[in-house]
Amino acid sequence: MINIIEEDIDCSRDLANKYPDQVNKVDSIMTEAHEDHPWYYNPGMSQEAWQARKEKAKQLNQLRESTFANGIQEAPWK
Repeated sequence: MINIIEEDIDCSRDLANKYPDQVNKVDSIMTEAHEDHPWYYNPGMSQEAWQARKEKAKQLNQLRESTFANGIQEAPWK
């Protein structure tokens, strides 16, 4: 089998359809290995669940200010 990386060294093409077995293997590894941080904001969660999670972090003195890349406190597009 051709090394997938060598086939598309600059990552300019989507090879997922050509190599579904490798995609499924990587997806399985990532799904098994991934564990959300307890304070992670999941975009699908309700506001009530998010507020409860923030309150628990605050009670445990683990609540931190939200930051963006390079420590910017506010989104630069605002």
